[in-house]
Amino acid sequence: ALYIHNAHIQSAGDIKVEKEVFSSILETNNKCNVMRGKISSSSVSAKKGIIAGEIGSEAAAPCNLTVGIDTIGNNKVNHIIEQIAVKKKEQNKLEDLSAGLQQEIKNLDDELESIPQEEDKARLEQMSLQKSLQECQKKGDALRIEKIEGAIRFLDSRINQVYENMDSTLARQEEIQEEINKHNQEIKRYRQEIENLKAEANDITELSKSEKGIAEIRVSGLIHVLTNITAPHSSCTLSEDRQHVLISEVTTEEPEQPSEWKMRISPLK
Repeated sequence: ALYIHNAHIQSAGDIKVEKEVFSSILETNNKCNVMRGKISSSSVSAKKGIIAGEIGSEAAAPCNLTVGIDTIGNNKVNHIIEQIAVKKKEQNKLEDLSAGLQQEIKNLDDELESIPQEEDKARLEQMSLQKSLQECQKKGDALRIEKIEGAIRFLDSRINQVYENMDSTLARQEEIQEEINKHNQEIKRYRQEIENLKAEANDITELSKSEKGIAEIRVSGLIHVLTNITAPHSSCTLSEDRQHVLISEVTTEEPEQPSEWKMRISPLK
């Protein structure tokens, strides 16, 4: 490209610009090359490093530069992590619903266990009333007979109600089990999708690790003060303008001291 203005570009290959990158976001898994041009008011991430004629300006907002890091891969992984979190939340919600429905089935089981007892009690009362009815019929006690027959009919209705309640309870259990089965299928689907996403994130991470980054910035002209630079293990903000420099991440090794990463600024050769 000759110019890139007000754009957001992602690329798996090199990004090459002849003249200027302005107010843009560039991300590449390789190199960003603006060797004879200028980068200003922009965010540039290049895993294999940045080459530019000039970076920043006195009037424009500072540039944010990232080198040696697979920003595209990291963004993909972060997006996958967000997807996993959403799916996990939905999975947990379904698991809670399923657990609640399982408890409801258990409660209905307890109700079903009490139904035979209610029926037995009603039938025993009927048997007792039948005996009393026979005695009253022998005596010809019409008023008593009418009351006992009414009580027997009431118990018949109670027994019928018991059967209706049992049928209703069994039907409700079937409905709940269907809901549970549906939820379990959805839970299974979410689990598989989460596993697939984890595998995808792992593949992206492994591929990123297999391709080593180059944490360096080469500027043939001026790189302005306040330019922010981020590398895999360190970062810095320039405190002054620098001319014709190589900025790279290096590790320091002092005797009897732990190694430390830092950004080194040296003359460009």
